[in-house]
Amino acid sequence: MIRFRNFCIVFTAVPFLASCMNDLQVSAPELDLKTVSIEVKAGEPVVFEMDGNADYITFWSGETYSDYSHRNGRKFTPGILNKLSFSSEITSGAQNEQLTMLISNDFDGNYMDFDSMIHSDWTDITRWFSLPRGKGRKESSAQDISAFVYSDRPLYLAFRYRCRPQEQYGEASRWVISNLRFTNTSEELGETVLYDLVNSGFRITDPFSRTDAVCMSSVSQTQIVMQGRVQSEDVPAAAYETEHWIVSRPIDLTSIRDIGPDRPKVIKGYAESFPTTYSYIYESPGVYEAVFVASNQSIRDCKEAVSSITITVSE
Repeated sequence: MIRFRNFCIVFTAVPFLASCMNDLQVSAPELDLKTVSIEVKAGEPVVFEMDGNADYITFWSGETYSDYSHRNGRKFTPGILNKLSFSSEITSGAQNEQLTMLISNDFDGNYMDFDSMIHSDWTDITRWFSLPRGKGRKESSAQDISAFVYSDRPLYLAFRYRCRPQEQYGEASRWVISNLRFTNTSEELGETVLYDLVNSGFRITDPFSRTDAVCMSSVSQTQIVMQGRVQSEDVPAAAYETEHWIVSRPIDLTSIRDIGPDRPKVIKGYAESFPTTYSYIYESPGVYEAVFVASNQSIRDCKEAVSSITITVSE
């Protein structure tokens, strides 16, 4: 009897599984695309008319970063123009001119050896940027750092923070760096951000880390905070001069890189009705291949219908 029961269970499960597999199959979507005009002026809407049946519809405008031909990834070939920009702010404290910005192709990446770090060949670029003098915020203009970009070695960016004796020069100031960007301008993509605070890998090197004058600085994905140990009765060591550096990872602005796939805009989701029209505005003159992808999907199956139309945009 036991063997018979097991056999029955398996036997009845087979058609059930087959039924589930059939339910996971999807039908082919339908998409018939046309538009009112294939020639428009920049800033004027293009109205696409469509008919069909599909669970999902996505739209690729043909512009940079929304190009169907780059749906599986885009390679970025850097140009020769490289810039650095950031925002800086002093939020508290009394000391001025504590911050120095340095750039190097000579540093060997040994963040643990402070003496070797500071004796590498660094160029002071502080005067290139607008920095606050006293409490307040400054937006630096983007500055060309192409002279420091080489194909055979990376560059490093460092923030050097000096805290003078606070009994004489006043309380250590708190500096905040944000919106830091290394950009490269290429013919294909124009200005592209290659590094920011998320991937620049800044690290703190503090020779006073094992003393009571250890810095109060920190690094996150949104900002760099620089501050010396504020003097108090509990921290008498802050009465003498200290310094620490915050240094980036090796920055490579010359290598070809994969910057990921272009992305479409979703214009119909599963629960939404099929649109009869879709309007889009091209802001810049050019010739664009607009692509609509209709799809029906399950966890085991996906069927697509792709329709495209060439749009000529004049000034």
